[in-house]
Amino acid sequence: MFIGLSAPWDYVAFVSVCVLVVLLVELWLVRVRHASGLGAGTGAAMLILVFAGWIWVDHAGHDARDRLRDNMRGLAVTYAKDLERLGHWRLGPDTKADDPLYLELVDWQKSWLAANPQINDIYTHRLAPDGTVLLWVDSETDYDRDGVFDHERERRTPIGEPYLDGGPTVRTAFEGQTAFTPRAYSDRWGTWMSAYAPMYDPKGRQEAVLGVDFDAAAWAEAIGRARDAGMLGISVILISLLATGRVVASLRADLYARELAAAELAAAKQLAESANRAKSEFLANMSHEIRTPMTAILGYADLLLDADSTLDERRSFVGTILRNGDHLLGVINDVLDISKIESGGMTVEQIPTSPAQVVDDVMEAWHAKASSKRIVLSVHFLTPVPDLFLSDPTRVRQVLFNLVGNAIKFTERGSVDVRVRYDEDSKPGVGTLVVDVKDSGIGIPPDKLAGLFQPFAQADSSMARRFGGTGLGLTISRRLAQLLGGDVVVISTVGQGSCFTFTMSTAKVEGALWVRPADHEIAA
Repeated sequence: MFIGLSAPWDYVAFVSVCVLVVLLVELWLVRVRHASGLGAGTGAAMLILVFAGWIWVDHAGHDARDRLRDNMRGLAVTYAKDLERLGHWRLGPDTKADDPLYLELVDWQKSWLAANPQINDIYTHRLAPDGTVLLWVDSETDYDRDGVFDHERERRTPIGEPYLDGGPTVRTAFEGQTAFTPRAYSDRWGTWMSAYAPMYDPKGRQEAVLGVDFDAAAWAEAIGRARDAGMLGISVILISLLATGRVVASLRADLYARELAAAELAAAKQLAESANRAKSEFLANMSHEIRTPMTAILGYADLLLDADSTLDERRSFVGTILRNGDHLLGVINDVLDISKIESGGMTVEQIPTSPAQVVDDVMEAWHAKASSKRIVLSVHFLTPVPDLFLSDPTRVRQVLFNLVGNAIKFTERGSVDVRVRYDEDSKPGVGTLVVDVKDSGIGIPPDKLAGLFQPFAQADSSMARRFGGTGLGLTISRRLAQLLGGDVVVISTVGQGSCFTFTMSTAKVEGALWVRPADHEIAA
């Protein structure tokens, strides 16, 4: 946290330092450089930013705290369920320290601690008849990480030892509620933030409470890092605002130059803000697109570890993991492709390519999705096409895959029609393959068409939230089409659908035949 202070004093100190730096810079500019000071507008904007930053930083701290708290509660519930399954309820007051079940529970706790280094202690409580909170199964904790439990506080606590530091949060858990300490507390092992979850016997009666401890200093540090990240963002904006104010102030001497520079600055600012918004929305979409399948993969992988799962359930789990893995790989491939295209490292091959086979591959890939949405997916060859021409089948397939996938994604009902034709040039064997992908979907507003193929953009940012996707597919498709000697263009009417046309230059392979594959469709 900022110079070790707690909230909100960390932000007060941060703002004080920023203001001091601004004043020193202004003093130097006025006295040494003979420049005018900051304008009233810039000063007001900085003041507004300071108050807005307070809210931003405070929200960042609260958000980090809530995420830590939810994670702790989730771990407590998970561990409690595992100990219930292992038979914690069978431990009684006469259980010995060498009891196999007791040792097994301790080993489970130690394995959890090893797997979750942010957790410092795992233990269970029971209530004595007189209401005293008792420690029951206490994990051995290697606090100094030296591999040896050689300190008193690192060793197991005996079964049934009274725990006199149990506060109202523990009592809440004994009332059947998952609970979390509202503030840090101390006992002979350290200072903690703790979560508690009730435990039940096979008859549904509560028999114990499981607790997990998070070191209070590490807790405060994690929240402090979140606040510091927010303050770093504020500092960057403050510096940018100060720099902008200095530029404007230095141009006041020349009216014409100032007006010209102001216009250029406004245009640059608008472009920067537009690009920043697009990239921010893209990063938010990417976070969702990556986190969603990754969460499913991790969740179902964890379910696979459940020994009670049936073979059919495990097959279902594996299927879900594979599907989400494929989706995640697609997201990563999009990012890598656009990066390679932007850097100029993308190349295309010139090898024999069957247009009919490429179209069939794409239709087969989207068959299941179209059927599940009851969309008629059809393909029509309007003219004969060469059965082989020179191109890059992988990139052609990628463009068609993106265009057909987009059409299906943005069509709720109706049809997606793929129409293929070949326009031969005057030079024998050379021509243009034209593929129209027409849908009856939602359509695209006219004011959104111009930016449709820009990287990190979709027709509407709400589309990403509603339909998913990285917003890179159309950009990649157009760039690849241009590398193939063609382009991707669109005609669209809101509420009636869109038609994306993909063109590419081709050279017919010597000896190749002219074919006209049969039309076919997937019924809704």
